[in-house]
Amino acid sequence: MIWKKLPNHHKLFRKYLSPWYPENDRPKMTRPDMLLLPQYVGVKPNTGNLKYLTNEGLEETKKIFDLMRESYYGDFQNFIEFDKLNLEVIDAIDRAFGEKEVKQLINESDPKKISNSYLILVCEFGLALGDLFVETGKFEWLYSYPYFDSIVVNQETGNAITVFDWAVKKFSSYGLNDGFKAKFLTTIQIDEEDRQKKNKG
Repeated sequence: MIWKKLPNHHKLFRKYLSPWYPENDRPKMTRPDMLLLPQYVGVKPNTGNLKYLTNEGLEETKKIFDLMRESYYGDFQNFIEFDKLNLEVIDAIDRAFGEKEVKQLINESDPKKISNSYLILVCEFGLALGDLFVETGKFEWLYSYPYFDSIVVNQETGNAITVFDWAVKKFSSYGLNDGFKAKFLTTIQIDEEDRQKKNKG
């Protein structure tokens, strides 16, 4: 199908991501940018009763993450040369994909194939965003299935960032021009303000 108008994030999520969830539990829309998960305050992600995956599933997901990291480190060099992931890389990808480029990306992507270009770029961009949140030292990955259901969580504030949902929003009419470098920095600021309020309370 040739898209004349750029679809919104929910429609693209249903088309490209939802089919890869278990058949009896397929979400139909993206999640909010940030969730508050008080059950994770003071709790290390992926442990105890609060982990989403079995030990085997956890290791498998980590392997997929490592492969996807190799993928984005290679693919993103086409837009900006870098040795280490940073916000300028995120900004370069953000700027490279306007409405025309996202339409083209969608039009060439077969949703029946898990290796389609749209899903791959969403996962690379979401993973890169999550890795940058983790590099701040305040967040950790909370792995899930499928791997693009994973989020990053700050165990001090309970704030969770739905980075792969952010990526769907970027490559849609909804978040195309949000400016993800600024969005990242604003989210870090909000999380820090939450931490300070919590400590004062």
